[in-house]
Amino acid sequence: MSTKINEVMQERALRALVINGGFQFTNTFFPYTSGQIEPYFVQSVDVMKNGESFKVAIEDMAEVL
Repeated sequence: MSTKINEVMQERALRALVINGGFQFTNTFFPYTSGQIEPYFVQSVDVMKNGESFKVAIEDMAEVL
């Protein structure tokens, strides 16, 4: 997959998270599987609340596979 296509998919995924409220910033810190600790978390399931966002996410995953 080309770098440009990858960047477009990443931008679409981030936009979907933003418009569907998938980023939450709090005063609490959350540990990530990477070992980092940050004051926000990403709730990717929120993308499923919007049919069009979910459709695009599925299409992009299919493209990657």
